[in-house]
Amino acid sequence: MRFLALTVILSVASNVLAGPTTYDGQHEIGTINLTVAYFVPKDRTPLPDWKDRIEYYVRRVSAFHYRELDGRSKIKAAVRPKPLVAESVAADFRQGDQNRAFYKTMDDVKALLKWKPDGTAGFPILLVLSDINWRELDDFRRVRTIDGRDVHEGNVSLNGRHFPGAESGGARAVYIAKGGYGMGLVSGDGWRVPYSGGSDCVVYHEGLGHTIGLPHPEPIDNTVMGTAQYQFWINEAKLNVKQKEKLG
Repeated sequence: MRFLALTVILSVASNVLAGPTTYDGQHEIGTINLTVAYFVPKDRTPLPDWKDRIEYYVRRVSAFHYRELDGRSKIKAAVRPKPLVAESVAADFRQGDQNRAFYKTMDDVKALLKWKPDGTAGFPILLVLSDINWRELDDFRRVRTIDGRDVHEGNVSLNGRHFPGAESGGARAVYIAKGGYGMGLVSGDGWRVPYSGGSDCVVYHEGLGHTIGLPHPEPIDNTVMGTAQYQFWINEAKLNVKQKEKLG
């Protein structure tokens, strides 16, 4: 998981925005217009219950955000009614590194949706939940086959509980300050197994945290922008106190 450092730093105006803002103070986030899409390469079969899974995440991350920002920032989510089926196969999205996979996926989704960020009625975010990972991975066991041998890439606690975060996943997010919008990609490893602890933290971390400019805390901690996904369900997680103050 990485936050792509494409934030454009602008000079802060003397008049402070009234409501909660993006991390840099540039854009109000009293209302966040979240467009959510399930993205499927053309050689993959969509999950039969994909919409139930995605709506589950939307409910949980929306409730977390509302709680952590004391009801001052609300998410208006629009889940696309059908899977977005790409014109490319999975292998096309796996060429190059994770950053290339991110941008190809987001470019394809924006083209299919004809998505153009409009901030007049709220801060726009495009969140894509992909059916695939950057590299082929068994999401349920979090195992990747390397040189004919099964290699576990997930994270397992002392009590045997699995958490997302495989290197093969390739989740990414970006906040575009100058354009006034954010985009997040959650790969299959991060969301396809909803009962796995930490998946809802991943969806928030990428889809709402980084996309409003939140970085990883320094020093790292176990809040939602830190390592919460390896320890908690999102209802057990928190925003970093200093980051929360920066949001207003």
